[in-house]
Amino acid sequence: MCTSCADLSLGRRMFLGAAAAAGLTALSACGNGDPGAERPTSPSPSPASPTPRPTAPSPTPSETEQTSLEQVEESLDGRSPKQWGLDVTGVVTSFAASGNRAVLTLDACGGPAGSGYDERLIEVLRSTSTPATLFINKRWAQEHRSVTQELVGDPLFEIANHGTRHLPLSVTGRAAYGISGTANLRDAHAEIAQNQDYFRDTYGLELRRFRSGTAHADEVAVEMAQMLGVEVVNFSLNADAGATHSPSEVHAALAAVQPGDICIGHFNQPSSGTADGVASALEAAAERGIEWATLEQALPRP
Repeated sequence: MCTSCADLSLGRRMFLGAAAAAGLTALSACGNGDPGAERPTSPSPSPASPTPRPTAPSPTPSETEQTSLEQVEESLDGRSPKQWGLDVTGVVTSFAASGNRAVLTLDACGGPAGSGYDERLIEVLRSTSTPATLFINKRWAQEHRSVTQELVGDPLFEIANHGTRHLPLSVTGRAAYGISGTANLRDAHAEIAQNQDYFRDTYGLELRRFRSGTAHADEVAVEMAQMLGVEVVNFSLNADAGATHSPSEVHAALAAVQPGDICIGHFNQPSSGTADGVASALEAAAERGIEWATLEQALPRP
């Protein structure tokens, strides 16, 4: 967590503990589904427009990725993590607010149980001109190529990295909510880098921020992400508990938002109560003077 945010009160930070206590339904219910699925190794066909940069599919990392991996291994290989969870060293969970700014982040997790699209939620944001940072998993992006193209092209949204297979980010295979994390440093690198490569090659977009599946990580894996130029961001307020909250519960959670909060929700579960809860909460937040921003607008450039 950023040191400039040390003045946050316990009441504003309690959502981190509540999310962990909620167990499997809180953060893993957003659709990890197949943690043992085969690792994607090459970009799938890209949208018709705009024309993506030409790239040759390859089962091995690109030359640039391989160089980065070698540097990471030289620096971090053999390091034993001491921390595990949502708020380890190097993870941003809130920020020093300028005025009444807060940030809404929404995850799209991918996989068999997590590849839906909550179009109504996105339209709520568009109709109210509410900016948000969208953390997109590679599998979800491949499932929704045209939608992802629209989101990438919408200046209201910042696109961020939600991993390749939606796994906890570990250098030892540590699990969260019963889901095994990345097995080692190389596996953790691939979880970030393969989605980075996909969005770069397909959409010409350099993703600057990352959130792991289940939002769990160890501090060595976080340091690895930083070496890749990627900032790991979690949250200080859990709006929908992995898209399991009712509209009234989402509204009640967001009613507690304060300047400097980073809120988490999901836009991959259209049958959830997230869209209706966010719609009513945005109106209430506006009456309190809350000004929404993307992470890019609220945080220094990583």
